[in-house]
Amino acid sequence: MGKEAIKMELEKRALPEVLRLADGTAVNTPELWRKRREEICEILQEECYGRMPRTGWEIEWETVQEDKNAFGGKAVLRTVEVRIHTNSRGWETPPNELPR
Repeated sequence: MGKEAIKMELEKRALPEVLRLADGTAVNTPELWRKRREEICEILQEECYGRMPRTGWEIEWETVQEDKNAFGGKAVLRTVEVRIHTNSRGWETPPNELPR
């Protein structure tokens, strides 16, 4: 896809400007960036990822293993234990044993 085709596709999608608040104000301070970041998270929840349903469940997670040099130092690999507690019972994922 060439530059012009990419430009036309982006114009067609009407993506919001990253460094402008929803009201058009330019983002030029850390405080305004925090506000814009919240707006961007809201847009992503609405348009891409969806919202976490309100279940009344208590969800906890804990990093049980971390390798900061995974994939030759190009990534951080974490093993996370997740615990979900409902009103009547609990459920957990045991940490997976990763081959070395």
